[in-house]
Amino acid sequence: MTTAATGRATETGTVTERVTLPEALAPGRTLAGRYTLERLLGTGGMASVWLATDGVLGRKVAAKVIAEALACEDGWLRRFRREARAIAALNHPNVVRVFDLGDDGGRPFIVMQYVPGGSLAARLRAEGAARASIDARRVAAELLRGVAHIHAAGLLHRDIKPGNILVGEDGAAMLGDFGAVLVPGATQLTATGDVLGTARYMAPELLRGEPASTASDLFACGCAIDDLLRTLGAEPALSDLVDELTAPDAGARPRSADAALRSLDEARFASRGRRGAPAPHWRLGPARDATRPAPGRRVPRLPVTARSATSIRGAATRASARSGRARRERVPRALFVAVLAAIALVAVVLALVSGGGGAPAHAGLPAPAPLGAPLKAQLAALRSEIRAATR
Repeated sequence: MTTAATGRATETGTVTERVTLPEALAPGRTLAGRYTLERLLGTGGMASVWLATDGVLGRKVAAKVIAEALACEDGWLRRFRREARAIAALNHPNVVRVFDLGDDGGRPFIVMQYVPGGSLAARLRAEGAARASIDARRVAAELLRGVAHIHAAGLLHRDIKPGNILVGEDGAAMLGDFGAVLVPGATQLTATGDVLGTARYMAPELLRGEPASTASDLFACGCAIDDLLRTLGAEPALSDLVDELTAPDAGARPRSADAALRSLDEARFASRGRRGAPAPHWRLGPARDATRPAPGRRVPRLPVTARSATSIRGAATRASARSGRARRERVPRALFVAVLAAIALVAVVLALVSGGGGAPAHAGLPAPAPLGAPLKAQLAALRSEIRAATR
């Protein structure tokens, strides 16, 4: 521990006070006898974040240690502890987890999940694979899921920006740094009219001095997604979402992070339909007529010229003529066979009626042709029967 002298003005003069300050942080130092600092990950106005090793569980963690200048300020200490309790109550894959809250010689610290991929801001500044591996749609969707979870818990983040969005090595996005979190019912730690956050990501109503809300958090999400598009290139679905989230009027923004997610899903589905890609299986609707085009898709049309149109009409005419000729050929042949069969039947009946009581009337008639015989053979047999019956 170290000490420093501070001066306090009074009516009779200046009174010198001795204030005990925590020791400076450095690699190799162990916090509370358990967490050994390895290297500095980042610093801010309120705290610094270190990569550390948990000596008990043997895992890598992120240790957030309050800044030395604020370690003796009661207001900042309350805010720091409030952040730890707020995050500890959350449990979501897109929100950084809190493992422990400790104190090292009067200097409080928060032990959190370590995300090796670093912040989205660092990834966007990087070159090569670190930037190219960012999936803008995934980051946007997972950011909104994390925000939806903290809003459902009654919290407001109030400082959403790429520097506070962590991206894991697997590409998953996690919302972190809850130093400005607003807890329902908590004592206000900032003076009326004071503004917390980063100006680039602050909603217009906050700049006017109005209180934070879910709409102002969503505005910050829209600005963060806009940073993605500025660096990685525009995507129609995300561009439309940014326009909705960053509407100047808070009432024109999506009502919630869940509503923004639905809007993103619908825009993504519509863009797939425009590109002609199959709809994802979870969005398929009722069965439709397969002969009709799907909504949003055009049926390809072949170019029709005067020559091709004439050829098509000619082909149709020839096909119709062939079909009519075949029908005309089939009808007379069947009619002729039926007439001959009727004549033969009448002749046989007449012969039977006029025959005497001697030998049977059909005696001596030629045998009919087999049913499977050719048509000419059947006709010849019928003629023979007719001649024999009329003799």
